[in-house]
Order: sequence, then structure tokens, then C-alpha cells
Amino acid sequence: MKKRLLFLLCLLMVSCNNINPSSSSISESSSFLSSESSSQEVVFNKEYIISTLNSAAKNSYKVNYIKDNREVFDVFNEDYLYVSYSSKGYIKLDSYDKSFSDTILYNFYLVNDKVEIGTCLTTTNSSNKIVPVSSIDSVNYFSLWDENKFTEDLLINAGELGIYSENKDLIDLLAGVLGYYSASSQGAFEKVFFLKNDNGLGIELEISSSYVSNVEGDKIKATLSDIGNAHIKQIDDYLLEFNMSEDKLTFDNVERIVGNNIHLKAKYSYLENEQVKGNPSELEVKIDGSHIYTTLIENGNIHSNIIEKALEYDVNGKYAQGDSISSFVDGLNNVVSYSNGVKFDDYIFPSYYKNEVLNAFVKIEDNKYHYFGYRQNEIASALLRSSPGTGNERVFSLDIELKDGKAHKMYVTYDRNGRYASDGITPIFSYYKCEIELFDLTSQVEG
Repeated sequence: MKKRLLFLLCLLMVSCNNINPSSSSISESSSFLSSESSSQEVVFNKEYIISTLNSAAKNSYKVNYIKDNREVFDVFNEDYLYVSYSSKGYIKLDSYDKSFSDTILYNFYLVNDKVEIGTCLTTTNSSNKIVPVSSIDSVNYFSLWDENKFTEDLLINAGELGIYSENKDLIDLLAGVLGYYSASSQGAFEKVFFLKNDNGLGIELEISSSYVSNVEGDKIKATLSDIGNAHIKQIDDYLLEFNMSEDKLTFDNVERIVGNNIHLKAKYSYLENEQVKGNPSELEVKIDGSHIYTTLIENGNIHSNIIEKALEYDVNGKYAQGDSISSFVDGLNNVVSYSNGVKFDDYIFPSYYKNEVLNAFVKIEDNKYHYFGYRQNEIASALLRSSPGTGNERVFSLDIELKDGKAHKMYVTYDRNGRYASDGITPIFSYYKCEIELFDLTSQVEG
């Protein structure tokens, strides 16, 4: 149970923040936010509360709440978890590699009512190896529910104030469902109240007076509803249409990416709400058996770098034969060379690189292959030798386009980030994209 909980803490959309999480944009239909009132009058008591929570733990459910002055919601069912606050989720699809499992969870965004699929979610197994996550319960805090542990005995009837509990485990679980587990683990909440709500079960986390919070008021309020019937049509439609192909890339397809000679030109673009802002940065990379040469043009400035393979030992012991070495000109106009601490052949591509490209890119349409694996950052870095923005941007998706059976273009999309405009109301949804054009390297790289 502890191991599963530790994994849940690392989810991108199940907040690992304090009470004031960073803002993210949201794309949704207003119909998503509606909850139909129950046609049957329920008796609101301890039995009803525990029964409702127990049912949610075994079925699909929806949670509506206010975050950053916006009405947002989460939907969980046997196929996906979607969090509208970040327009992001995890979806269970067929595995791209059956040696792991039959199904795998993949990241996705819901943008303009369209599912944009990313790469697979991972965890660390008992052998300390990174492996894809196969169970949808791994992203559901209600999977920690124990009906023998969470009983009516934990609830206290406070009359008009409602029914509440001070049980720490129950508070932590429900805080996790609402995206506040990290805050709860730090003692943010003293009580959880349960209230009668026409649309479902009202849940209020009472913020401890000793906890520093930027939330207006003293409670986090939510409604648990649509138990057993929580779905989003656009995601359901995607599931119906999706089919994991068995068609993967061959070496001939991607020799321009995994071969000994590589030449590419790329453009990094910065987008806000799907509109390109500013001028793209331009990058050129050439790699042969003994050189890596990069040129980056950014904001009118040109940055060039060359890494070479040491063909012999340095007499001063600075590097060994076969090392990757970088060089620069010091203040005395002397060329200074130093080892990067890794062999040149390994510096070009990690040992797993070729197999990862051939195994984890899967055909999604004619001449287009999508990367479903989990080494997306390493693949992009090995090719581009750089990253946009602050340099800490994480890759969300990779796609390869073929032309005449050869890798012609590659598309890299980075994770989206959200913030508000200066008016404090308008959300800005920003991210980087990189379009790469691939060529045959016809001659040795010249520095």
C-alpha cells in the first residue's frame, strides 16, 4: 500500500503541490461540468456516506471543485483519468510492447475536444528497473480504499454542520482524490465534512488554522457525483477508434536517425494558446563517426559547438583514446580541450537508443509513426543536442514522418504549462514544439 501511495504522489495531475498549485490551462465543453440531480430522495446519514464512498472506490466517478477561481472537474473510470484543471490525463490502451504487459497507461491532453496522445507512464519495479504502468488503479487514490477500515465508526454527526471525520487516513485519501495529498500529508486539513448535495455527495476539507494557505476561506469544497456513469464523450470516441498497430519502423526507415551519419535542421517554436509567438530558433546538427557539430541561432545570436572523438591519448592525461572531447578558446587565445567523461560512441547515442527507436515507434496513419515508449527525453536530446526554453522542458510526444520509405521529418512536442494573463482571469496555455527535417549526410563534418 505504501509503495502504491508513493507512486500516486508523483502523478502530474494529482497535485504534489501545496494549497496553491500552479495554474494550468483547460479546454473543455461546458456540458462536461453539468451533473444531473438525482431523481430519488436519499436519506443523508453515515450509512449513505460510507456506501457512496465505497461505491466510488469500485466504480467510475466525477469530482467537481473550484481551483484558482475556476470550476474544474476530474473524471475517473476503468479506461482513463482526466483532470480538466490541466487538460491532461492517463488513458489505458493496448501495450506497444507485450513483453511488459497487455495494456499500458499513456499520457494525453484533451485540446479543442481532441485527444493528443503522448508517451507511457512509468514506475520502478522490485528490481529497481523502470517499467510502464499497466493498471488504471495506479492513478486512482480510491484504490487505497479499504471498506473494512473506513466504516461508519469514523464519522461524527455534528447536526446542522453536517457529518465529519477527523481520521487522518480518510482525510489523506480524499485529499488525494481532490489533488491535495501533498498538502494533507503536511497537516493541512483537520477534518473532512460530508454534506447533502443535490448533485452528489458534498465533501469539504477543513484547512488547519496552523497551516499557511493562499486559499480564500477555510475549506476545500468538492462534489462527488456520477458514480458508475462518469465519462467524457471525446475520450470515449478516441478509445473506440484507437487500434495499436503491429507495424513498426525498420532500420532502412530510420537510418537517418540511428545510423552513423546524421544531418538535421530544426526549428523550435514557442506557442501560447496554439498560436506561435516570436521568431523560431533554428538549429543544425551534423554527426559522423568522429564529430558532433551543432549551430543554434536564437534571438539573432549564433552559438556553435563541436565535440570530437579523441584519436589518441592526451600526453597530459586529460583524455584517453576514444573519449568525447570538447574544445574552447581561453582568454589567452589558446585552444583548451577536455574530456566529457564518456566515450564518443556512447556520447552520440546511448546503448539502448537504436532498439528503442525501432521498437517503440508505432504506425498511427500512413507514413506516420508515434512514439509510445518512455525514453522520449533521451531520444530528443540525442538528436537535437539541446532543448528549448530554460533547458528543463520535458518531451510530451514524438512523431516520425516517412517519405519514400525514409524518415523525412520528426515532430517533438513538449509538455504544456499554464499561467494567467495580466488580468488574472484569462488562462495562457504555453508550450514548445520542434519540427525536424532529416537529410543524408553526404560528407564528413567539418568544424
